[in-house]
Amino acid sequence: MKISIALATYNGVKHLNEQLGSFVNQSRLPDELIISDDLSSDKTFEIIKKFAEEAPFKVVYSQNKSNLGYAGNFNVALSKTTGDLILLSDQDDVWFNNKIETIEKVASKSTELLIVNDKMITDENLNTTGITSFKIISSKPKKYQKYLSGSFTSIKRELLDLCLPIPVEFGSHDGWIYHFASALDSKKVVNECLQYYRRHDSAIMKNKKSQNTENKSIKNNEIKYEKRMREYETVISEMAKKINNTDDEKKEKILSYIKKIIEIREFYVQRKNLIRKRRIWRIIPIIIFFLNGKYKNIKGARSAVHDILL
Repeated sequence: MKISIALATYNGVKHLNEQLGSFVNQSRLPDELIISDDLSSDKTFEIIKKFAEEAPFKVVYSQNKSNLGYAGNFNVALSKTTGDLILLSDQDDVWFNNKIETIEKVASKSTELLIVNDKMITDENLNTTGITSFKIISSKPKKYQKYLSGSFTSIKRELLDLCLPIPVEFGSHDGWIYHFASALDSKKVVNECLQYYRRHDSAIMKNKKSQNTENKSIKNNEIKYEKRMREYETVISEMAKKINNTDDEKKEKILSYIKKIIEIREFYVQRKNLIRKRRIWRIIPIIIFFLNGKYKNIKGARSAVHDILL
């Protein structure tokens, strides 16, 4: 099985060497490392070029002529991979030395097209918190979807070929891949920590500030719902284009998933219209929506309460 790593970089000079070093220390080396740099303004690209000269495996690297953003940059890296199994990587994680070996063994024995492993959450300096992603999932199951994406995801060639290219208008490469894996009901979870995952203080504070702002503003929530509606529209239209490239079994699964996404998108239209009303006029319709299962795919009771309290 040929194994590729797809790495997207941008101004990653602070932690990139540690991640690259963890690739070299793998018990099973990758067959190729594909790196796309999004026009970094620091010395990231110099680090990449130096590493490519010394690495004990093939390294293919390129730098975008303009900034493509996170999803666009990963799209470039993924499109250049040639492996049967592709491991996605962020620039500031650190892999345990058995990650590739473990994922390869799982992939060879499993028919699932997407594999996700657990990760140990650390601070910026790799001090462990004692918390793993799957521990968070077990306490907050509605966040499961969030943790089936990202740099702890590995995908087989069959799934990647179906996913590419990632639409420019879709915000995240991993979310896009997850939609296709969900449509095909083809996900495998490895209940083992295979890497460190840095949580940067600035990112945590920004996320909390963003959540607080969104929760307090109806207008901000309207914008958020509109963005989600556009993303669902993209999923619907792009998946419909892919159907003819699949066998009958996959075609049936994708059509069923498209139907589900259409229903979710229509509910976001209803949510957007609903939150414009005064709170007293929202309560009964929201309760009815909740009892009818409309909120089940979007964080359940939490989202219903959120819409009431806006």
